[in-house]
Order: sequence, then C-alpha cells, then structure tokens
Amino acid sequence: MKAIWYVLRELRIDGDQVDIERVPGGSRFDRMFTLLSEVTLQQRMRHSPWEFKRGEVVLLRPPSRDAEFAVISCKREVNGGHTAWRFYLGLWLGRHRFVGIRFEPPGDSDSHSYYHSQLCSTMGDESRIAGALRVPERYPAWPLPAASSLELLLCLVVSIHGRADFNDLRGRIKADRAMQQNRLLVKALDEVASRLTARAVKP
Repeated sequence: MKAIWYVLRELRIDGDQVDIERVPGGSRFDRMFTLLSEVTLQQRMRHSPWEFKRGEVVLLRPPSRDAEFAVISCKREVNGGHTAWRFYLGLWLGRHRFVGIRFEPPGDSDSHSYYHSQLCSTMGDESRIAGALRVPERYPAWPLPAASSLELLLCLVVSIHGRADFNDLRGRIKADRAMQQNRLLVKALDEVASRLTARAVKP
C-alpha cells in the first residue's frame, strides 16, 4: 500500500502543472469530485489500510493533446485475506466529453481472470459521468503485463505518459532516499522497465 501511495503522490505532483481553471464542467465537477492535495494524501497514508473515499481523485497531467484534463481514483478490495486495487483513469476530451478506463486485477470469472484494462463511463461508482461517451464496458478487455496491483498502476502510468515519462518517474523514485528503500516499489519499477525494453521476437 505504501508503494502505491508513493506512485500516486508522484503523479499528483506532476498534476500541479495543470491549470485548475480548465476543470471541465466547473461547479458540476466540484459537486462530483474532490481533488486530493498532498496533505490529504499524507493523512491517508497515516491510517492503514487506506483508500480513496467516494468522489476523491488525484489530478494528473493530461496524457496528450487529445485530452484536456485527467484524474485518477482507486478502490481497495479484500478477498480471502488478499488485498487488490482497481484504478480508474478519467479523461475529458473537450466539450465536456468523458471517457473512463479502469485498470483491474484478475476477476472471479475465467473471462477476466488476468490483469487488464477496459473502457468505462464512471470513476468507480454507479454514477455515469456527465458527457461520458457510450463505450463497450465489458469487452474488449486488454491484458496487461502486471503481476500485482502495484505493477498494474505502473502500467497505467506507461499507458498515459509513455516509456520516457515512466523512466523519468523511475529515476525520481530511485533518487529519493525514502522511496528507494521500498524494495517492492523498486522491484516493480525494474520489472516493468525490463518489459518495456524487451525486443520483439521474429516469428
């Protein structure tokens, strides 16, 4: 949980460069979501096990010119004593159009028994986001090269910012004395980095 928190904190720091005045929907957005500050994230970490409350999100740097605004939320689940996390990425594409992508651990059914991502129209609850595009929410489900919830979150980072920014995140974490001592985090970063540099095998 601490390793996941470290990654979310670094993503939130990147979100500081976003012009908050461009929040889509203005007051409507304010009614639906609460943007978490660094102080609030720090307070969450002091209470273990921690999780986001309903409507809480972290502001992200948008992934490309195609998206004007981006946020992330997460949900913690405990099943048979094992803790897993789901991550919800929300993108506003302009004119208040919204598309969500959820990053999920293996499910109970054989059809989704692997780490994967899927399109969605919510941020983790039953409320459809205003302006959400109508997308298929069960299939396609894209398999992801993750072996833990932490690696799932790192796959999300790669998906929105690419390999160069992932390597930048990895470098910042390894240069920080506190974060570099988190062995699970360093190992997950190295695992994902090795997959990104793997060369395709000729058929």
